[in-house]
Amino acid sequence: MDFRTFTAGDNDNDRRLDKIIRIIVPSISLSEIYKAIRKGLIKVNDKKAAAEYRVQSGDKISVAEFFFKPSDSNPKASDDKNKISDSDFPDIPVLFKNENIIIFNKPRNISVHGSGNKTSNSNSTITLEAYTKALYEKEHPTAASLSFTPGPLHRIDRFTTGIVAFSWSLNGARWFSENIKNHTIQKKYIGIVQGNLKAQQKWQSFIKNKEADGSQKKFHTVIATDAPEEGKAALTIVTPLAHGKINGLELTLTEFEIHTGRHHQIRAQAAQNGFPLYGDTAYGGARNPQNTYFLHAAELQIPENPVGLPQIIKASIPEDFPLPVS
Repeated sequence: MDFRTFTAGDNDNDRRLDKIIRIIVPSISLSEIYKAIRKGLIKVNDKKAAAEYRVQSGDKISVAEFFFKPSDSNPKASDDKNKISDSDFPDIPVLFKNENIIIFNKPRNISVHGSGNKTSNSNSTITLEAYTKALYEKEHPTAASLSFTPGPLHRIDRFTTGIVAFSWSLNGARWFSENIKNHTIQKKYIGIVQGNLKAQQKWQSFIKNKEADGSQKKFHTVIATDAPEEGKAALTIVTPLAHGKINGLELTLTEFEIHTGRHHQIRAQAAQNGFPLYGDTAYGGARNPQNTYFLHAAELQIPENPVGLPQIIKASIPEDFPLPVS
């Protein structure tokens, strides 16, 4: 019987065999993978192995040839029509990069994740995830990994600017994801809210998904509520930084320190507490000439770590941020 053999790289280390096989042969189901492993049609170092076996760098993974379809010949390759080049993107500032993590200062109107398909020259049709993958492939043309591709380690909205971290290695992805989950990585945002926020406030509420109607097939808002049985707990510390007016509308430049990471947390809680983000019409904000809200991921506070990250990452506020004038 003919087998196709793959060699595991450093970024495959300690990943389960069944999860790597799903990437190598995406056309077969998980139940078929388990059956093939039991029958010895998938082997590690020419021996049978359990589906939960933790692959090590240098392992030879052999898969029976008949499982492969033409589309499986290069599981990590993209169609030419989905390829992007440096000219497809504006200059995206890199705040930090080492062998484990890359961190960007994301401009407005670029989505973090999605299909990445290039449909026009508009920035909004290409994602930061697609750009990061293209950058990784350019810098690591011979990277020996069966399962690793860089991906976003947290999310910010398309019209939110600022800090976004991506994995640059499996070790970096694991460490950062675990510490985001445990809230040992702290995030601070800067935004412009409507109204006169006079003193620091603690916003504690529960975030739940809003029932979608026919007009919300692609965009889903959430609701901040005081009812604990209706959503997930959210905590934000809000500090006013400056006050002023734009076109007669009273505004406050505000710092948001989030202690949880719920979808649209700042936007929903700002609306709930009577201080919607300026321009955030989806959450009750007044429309402005720029036709957008202003929210910026300004700072990450990071604990001591084994992946080489500094303890503070900061991103400067974009030039188009309309700071309130007293």
